[in-house]
Amino acid sequence: MSNESKPIDATDILKQEHRRIVEERLKRINFDNIDKEDTVTLYHATSSYYLNSILQSGILCRAETNNSNWAEQPSVDKMT
Repeated sequence: MSNESKPIDATDILKQEHRRIVEERLKRINFDNIDKEDTVTLYHATSSYYLNSILQSGILCRAETNNSNWAEQPSVDKMT
C-alpha cells in the first residue's frame, strides 16, 4: 500500500467554498420581501442574450419561429 497522498484539487476546493458562501448568503435572504415585479424569470435553455427579444415578444414556441437546437442528422440508413 502506498503512502502517497492524493493531490489537492484547487477546483474542488473553490467549488466547495463557493457553495458554502452561497448557502450562507441564501440563509440571510428574506424571500417574502423580494419584489416579484422587479425580477425576470429565465427559463431552461435561455440566456440573457435573448432577454430583449423575450421582453418585447414573449417566449415564442419553436413552431412559430422555425428555430431548432437540433442540427440536421443523417438518417440511420445513411450511417451504415
